[in-house]
Amino acid sequence: MHPILTVRDQERFWKELLTFLKADKLVPIVGPELLDIPVGGGRSENFYTLVARDLAERVEVGPTARHGMAAVNEIVGRYVRDHRGDDAASQVRAAIDSVEHRQSLRHSLPPALLAVANLPARLFVSTTCDDLLSCAIEKQQPEWEGKVEQVHYSPKRPERFEPRRDGPPAVFHLFGRAASMDEDYAVSDDDVLEYMLALQSSNRSPEALLRYLRGKNLLFLGCGFPDWLARFFIRLGRDDRFSSSSSKTDWLVDSTSSDRGFVAFLEHFSRNLRCFPHPPLAFVDELRRHVPEEALRTLRRGARPPVPERDTHRDILPGSVFVSYASEDRTHAERIRHALDQSGVDCWFDRQQLMGGDDWEVKIRGNVRACRVFMPLLSRTTTVHESRFFRHEWDEAIAHRPGRRPDARFLLPVCLDGFSIRDPSVPQEFQALEALQLSLEGTVEPSFIEAVKRAYRQAELQHVSGTAP
Repeated sequence: MHPILTVRDQERFWKELLTFLKADKLVPIVGPELLDIPVGGGRSENFYTLVARDLAERVEVGPTARHGMAAVNEIVGRYVRDHRGDDAASQVRAAIDSVEHRQSLRHSLPPALLAVANLPARLFVSTTCDDLLSCAIEKQQPEWEGKVEQVHYSPKRPERFEPRRDGPPAVFHLFGRAASMDEDYAVSDDDVLEYMLALQSSNRSPEALLRYLRGKNLLFLGCGFPDWLARFFIRLGRDDRFSSSSSKTDWLVDSTSSDRGFVAFLEHFSRNLRCFPHPPLAFVDELRRHVPEEALRTLRRGARPPVPERDTHRDILPGSVFVSYASEDRTHAERIRHALDQSGVDCWFDRQQLMGGDDWEVKIRGNVRACRVFMPLLSRTTTVHESRFFRHEWDEAIAHRPGRRPDARFLLPVCLDGFSIRDPSVPQEFQALEALQLSLEGTVEPSFIEAVKRAYRQAELQHVSGTAP
């Protein structure tokens, strides 16, 4: 598929955007190209163009014809080169504060940023060091005023940030935050390069954040990265190389998407990154047209409630993959659960199974209905016809299946060590499906994980679109 979205693809994109917002599967990655602000006379200028002008006067460096972050980078570079200035970060912060005060930006925020701040996302990632995104979120979502969590990454002191399942949204400043006390934030291409190096290191990487991003669909909005940095940065949010198959799709709305070399790279090597064929500000206009503010408010009101307390051994986390197994195959269930958990997919199985005194019918029904994908492990052990615990789970899952779309793989049987899905002991409802294969020795292969992710995504799409029973 060509990486540039066609008109038909764009219509599908807006439907998918709503779907992933409903499912809490979308993370906006927001950059400086969204920070155009009205300056009078019907004109707008980018916030960082104004910062560069203020900075040039402040450090007595001549003006630049460049715009946005490119202008700031040039001024900082000339200041460091000509004056050996080691206080560039503090000078940039002073320029940011000056422009914010002069433009009264706390009350008159960039219109495009306000539109994005309406999105009911749990996490926003900012690639700029200002606080405008959090201000926009609090203005558009007044219920979180004063409560938006702001976290910044520092290569010197990596932040062990774990996004929350409930409560106010968070803004993660990936390249540092000017309002932080340590004045550790990227103000030039040289700084960005050091940040990218740190993000890849084994002991300085914000691993919890990156693991979270790899499990979400990312929407890159106006980051303005050059070709090489765009490739490197987008790769951070993926489990594997661009050319590998993936169950998730990310979208790029950026000036980079018009770079011929970058588009050619995606066309040849990337199957799951799509470029929106409009500048970021035009994209925001389309966002307002396709997803009006009232629809976004409705989505926010219907956001997931806090996760209730549950017995982790007996009660499934809603939306998980449910592994059903014979007790003799528990070791293999453990291997699958560990591999899926590592890849960002919630996986569950009953570690204790049901004991005397439990209302087993109610327990089984509740856990099967709460799962997104039901995965029965089929082996020589399961050929027995006696009334075993796993067979009650199978019966409930089969009964729960009617009404689902054929492509939504609620039932995902797994055959262990060459066991045949056609064995007479296997229910006909399972035999009609394509089974995954898992050897009793060795590791869970990436192809197995990807197949489960695809099934999970199809089931998730059906669930949030309201077609699940």
